[in-house]
Amino acid sequence: MFKVLDNWIPASLVTELNDIFVSDKIQWVYKPATVNPENVEEMKHQFPEIEETHQFVHLLYSDNQIQSLFWDTVRPLLHFYEYHNNCKIVQLGRIKANMLFQDSTSTTTHNTPHIDMYEEGWTSLVYYVNDSDGGTVMFDNDLNISEINKYNQGSAVYFSSNVWHSSTNPKQSYRRIVINMIFKEEKKINDSSK
Repeated sequence: MFKVLDNWIPASLVTELNDIFVSDKIQWVYKPATVNPENVEEMKHQFPEIEETHQFVHLLYSDNQIQSLFWDTVRPLLHFYEYHNNCKIVQLGRIKANMLFQDSTSTTTHNTPHIDMYEEGWTSLVYYVNDSDGGTVMFDNDLNISEINKYNQGSAVYFSSNVWHSSTNPKQSYRRIVINMIFKEEKKINDSSK
């Protein structure tokens, strides 16, 4: 279900994104849960063992508008995605950075499962910003774990936005920072006449 992008952007961009998002330049907004609180309540019957955690969010793009001074630094991720996937991004949804902190006391292996967009045709990309642990978990339609992607700075995973997934808090590292991008894409048709 995951598709992984490794070594897909220049090392200089990996460093630049890391340096910005671990600095005090970013204004983070506190959120009491990793998903909407109503989603936590809905999922409690299926996952009674989950101890939902808080997170900090920095909104980059939403409601067809740039929301952050750091948009121009993040935007090249979209261009590299297009290049590596022979596609054109035709519509942007919500793009934000999420920061989770170490939680070595939690007995849960993941946070609350959620879907980014229920509508067909959207793609979610999770870019791993800093040197950390705390991967991304995918679920099947019965909400059984189907795959866990290991966190690897500079890499990304992408998948259909209507697939159940969740984050995990880092156990060894102080914080886990990702950039979560939701967009629609169209595949390019190769012109073989060239």
